[in-house]
Parts: sequence; C-alpha cells; structure tokens
Amino acid sequence: MKKDINNNTIEIGSLVRIDSDMGREYPDYCGGSKGVVVKIGNKYCKVECSARRGPINVEFKHLTIISREKFDSFENNWLFYFYKRYPQIPNLQEKSNA
Repeated sequence: MKKDINNNTIEIGSLVRIDSDMGREYPDYCGGSKGVVVKIGNKYCKVECSARRGPINVEFKHLTIISREKFDSFENNWLFYFYKRYPQIPNLQEKSNA
C-alpha cells in the first residue's frame, strides 16, 4: 500500500494536494495544486491537477490526502469536468455509496 505524507493510504481516485516544496523535479506551478490520483506506480503516482492539463508524476512523499471541502469553486468546477473526462475514476460520491 502506498502512503502520503501523513501515512494515509493513496488509492486511484484519491483527492490530493501536491507539496509546494518539491524542488526542481516537478514543474513549479504544480506545487500547492490540488488534484486526483489517476495511476499508482512503485515510487510515483500520476496526478491530474487543476494547474496543468494531463497527469504528472509525483512521488508519494510529496502528496497529502485532502477532502473535497478543501477545493474552491474553480477547483470544484475543474473536478466536475475531470470526472466527465475520466468516468472510470471513482469519485467521492461513488466511493461513499460503495
């Protein structure tokens, strides 16, 4: 099982915040962004975030699981269209009904 900074389990569909102190390894404008985990690997997972189109690789140690309440209106709008583009990714409502 893959864990975030706070030792929470990361799954496909998890809502995350990308650590803003990632160093030069990631695009600066993605630091601090919120997004959704779309694929999980051994050291990295792919995160689709509101700051960039397309998934980026982020190490687990640079992620924090967050709740939907942490998203502002722009990010909630982005999330709505994200779920339309990726219907195979479970959203929070589907997870809670399961």
